[in-house]
Amino acid sequence: MGLLKKEPHKVLKVLRVLVVLITGTYAFFLKRTSHILAEEIFYARNGLDKPLNDNRMLHVNATDSLCAEQTIRSNKLLKSLCNHNLEKHINDVLHSSHDFHIFQIGAHTGFERNDPLAKSLSIIIEALPMQLQQRVHWTFVEPSPPNYKRLQKTVLEHSNLCDMNSINAAVVSDQVSDVKTKDMIFYSLLDTIDPVTGYDERSGKTFPAWITQISSFSKDPILYNGDQFSRRGLNVSEYIVETNVTVRHLSSLLAEFTAIFGGFKPGHLFFVLIDTEGYDCDIINGLVKDSPFWPFYLVFEHKQCKDDNKIKTYRHLAEVGYSVNVFDSENTLAVR
Repeated sequence: MGLLKKEPHKVLKVLRVLVVLITGTYAFFLKRTSHILAEEIFYARNGLDKPLNDNRMLHVNATDSLCAEQTIRSNKLLKSLCNHNLEKHINDVLHSSHDFHIFQIGAHTGFERNDPLAKSLSIIIEALPMQLQQRVHWTFVEPSPPNYKRLQKTVLEHSNLCDMNSINAAVVSDQVSDVKTKDMIFYSLLDTIDPVTGYDERSGKTFPAWITQISSFSKDPILYNGDQFSRRGLNVSEYIVETNVTVRHLSSLLAEFTAIFGGFKPGHLFFVLIDTEGYDCDIINGLVKDSPFWPFYLVFEHKQCKDDNKIKTYRHLAEVGYSVNVFDSENTLAVR
């Protein structure tokens, strides 16, 4: 009481410190309790036993189902995946001790708005505990030098999501001879066009953001979109660049890169997305039926496949054991 009468300001200062400490301790306890509860719900919902001495951290609210209506409503690919046992396959991965791989072939700069895979996979991976995220290897393959330069930056920006890698190469069917791959010319656009914004430093004009996605072994996709240049008073031929790029067969690329992580076993390949401006069906048809490189989920662009080749591809997939689902006007999901 004497101290309170003589130096009340000191007593008030001590009380303030005590209040801060108590409040902070309570907030920490509440946050930690909520986090532990969220993890318990996550493991219970997925039928898993929570590992002992586990210090994993969830990156999103674990109570949010990947296939909840509000999650899949505006995402056609994720909705289609959920309709084809996505959660069961995720549970199988969680129960296993294996690494698993995602390959995005024709990745452009990665994570574009019109990318049918990036948003869906990000939702899936973000819902995993940190230790499981480290077992996910997401590899982006892009042949165009300007696009690849920006892709490297994008991969670095998203590297906290999982193990991410990039490869500067073009992928062809396993049936293309080694001799032919050495002389293949790749067609892309001048690097004056920003591959993200579409702004052209040379003319000062802005193209649609997707314009540099149409690089290919054929000029046809670029010439088909020549009106994008003519309507801006430009000549599309002046923007076409011929490049000698590294060319890889699909199977050899997958075999070589997965070997980095201790070798490849069937079932480790979870997702493969192919977007090669007209060569998707050829690449798929090039895989033999007993190939170990058929993934759980295969997404490809059917829009530029010729009708007879598209039918051949769907038949080939069915013979291998896939269920084929055309989830929008441009893309197909095959589930094994």
